[in-house]
Amino acid sequence: HNCLYTVNLLEREFLCFGGDQEWLQGLKKAPKKLQNLAAVNNILCHKPWSLTSQHMQDLLTGPDSWSRPELMQALTIVCHIHALTTFVLGCGLTHEIDSIAGHNYGSSGYCTPIHSYPNSPQVDSGEDDLLSGQENNGNPIMFDDIYTRLLQENGSSSLIQDVNHQIFTDLIEQEATSSGRRKTSALSHYMFQPEVEYEKYASRIFGEELDWEDMGYPTCRNWDETLADILNRKFLNIQELTYNTMGGKENIDTSKLRSSVWYYVHRLWGIYYYNVDYSMIQELLPPGFRNYIFCTTCMPEQLKEDIFNNWESKRGFTHSEKVHFCLIIMEARFQAEYCFMLKALNSY
Repeated sequence: HNCLYTVNLLEREFLCFGGDQEWLQGLKKAPKKLQNLAAVNNILCHKPWSLTSQHMQDLLTGPDSWSRPELMQALTIVCHIHALTTFVLGCGLTHEIDSIAGHNYGSSGYCTPIHSYPNSPQVDSGEDDLLSGQENNGNPIMFDDIYTRLLQENGSSSLIQDVNHQIFTDLIEQEATSSGRRKTSALSHYMFQPEVEYEKYASRIFGEELDWEDMGYPTCRNWDETLADILNRKFLNIQELTYNTMGGKENIDTSKLRSSVWYYVHRLWGIYYYNVDYSMIQELLPPGFRNYIFCTTCMPEQLKEDIFNNWESKRGFTHSEKVHFCLIIMEARFQAEYCFMLKALNSY
């Protein structure tokens, strides 16, 4: 996702632990075993639903191959970094470390700061025509609208009825589908060519095939019980995390709002659940809010400042609540991407 902030931090840590600086000159300088991960890394990042058992076979057989436990651990790290990038950019860290007045992770650590590398191309500083943070009618996200809808949903005692499949389809059709003109990236020397970009899935995938509890957790546990338990606790913690507040209002049950964000992220990856009321998601997440989630989940490198500022504190949400939503988006994306990976790995 062209997140210089995260990559520079990882480069610094890599050198801290004695990594070979030559590797940082580009993908071609890394060992062949790591180079072999590039294509799968690209697919997982942008369209994980297209990952197949053949991709896994290519990594698990032949020269410079991976063992299955090695590969699962490596791809766990890959999925985590993708999700972390979503969080970093979703929180508004769009002015990167090498920019004037850009965000910085500080220089108080024990490592020597990284200098630029000779093979890194310059970043195009021109502005792109990217996604807008405004709703279709030009009005920004309204906190009171979400709050009112949430109270209405929490006050309803009716059972979830059969899901309207058209609503599921319409939710994505209302979002932007064009990624716009790309910048020349300072990270192109790390990128697999040709680079894959986000594109809408061809057909929906039923959640039962990718459910964490039924498929993901047991599959992961077969190879690494400790890792499976850590991830399971992580998912439970983020799904249950709440202060029962919304803006300055207290004692608010936000569970439906939080789950709407979670399942909308999965919906963006094409995952459909029979027991999810997608009309509730449509009600609780206004178009501007969904546009923010869409950009953060699928193409965070294209988040513009107005998309983030459109969701400002004076609208009702506090800064910590925005970070909370980013955490939900990050973990929901991680779980979806990770389950696609486990399904492909398990099918080989």
